[in-house]
Amino acid sequence: MIDMRLRCRLALAVVVSIGLNASACAAQLTAPDSIPGSVTPSEVLASPESFLNRQVNVYGRIDVEKYETALPCIPSTGAGCISPAFTSLHVVSAGEPRGATNALDLYRPTDGGEEPLRCTVIGEYKFDCGVFKEDAVAAVSGRVVKHRIPTQEVGNSSGSTQVIQYREIYVLIVQP
Repeated sequence: MIDMRLRCRLALAVVVSIGLNASACAAQLTAPDSIPGSVTPSEVLASPESFLNRQVNVYGRIDVEKYETALPCIPSTGAGCISPAFTSLHVVSAGEPRGATNALDLYRPTDGGEEPLRCTVIGEYKFDCGVFKEDAVAAVSGRVVKHRIPTQEVGNSSGSTQVIQYREIYVLIVQP
């Protein structure tokens, strides 16, 4: 059984547009577009420095990006046999396809910083994203941070690589 505090935290973290009654949490979850102070991913990305390190409610559609594997299926080990191989989560301005100016990547905190929030792949095109439901319109609460990702690496004949160029992106850190 899930601890009641955890259930309330999860229920309050994502508010689906249909509205839910969370009386056990002493709160009424409402439609995200009526939450005062909620912003869209487009608004955050239009002026990201003004949201940097701030806790915000971002209103949009939950997008699950699916990544296929280029590896062949090896039945004896299962490697490369499940599709998608992994996923990443984004919140996208509602009513729009995911793009560079309207989608915030969802990350989770780790001991060493942060990492992309992923769904658990449970079968062929089946995955579990916890409280995040694919294509649901929701208000996601989190902190906007600047994250560096490698964009160019060089390697040598021994197999070691070195990152020579990074790109900074803005992401939303959430507590899953």
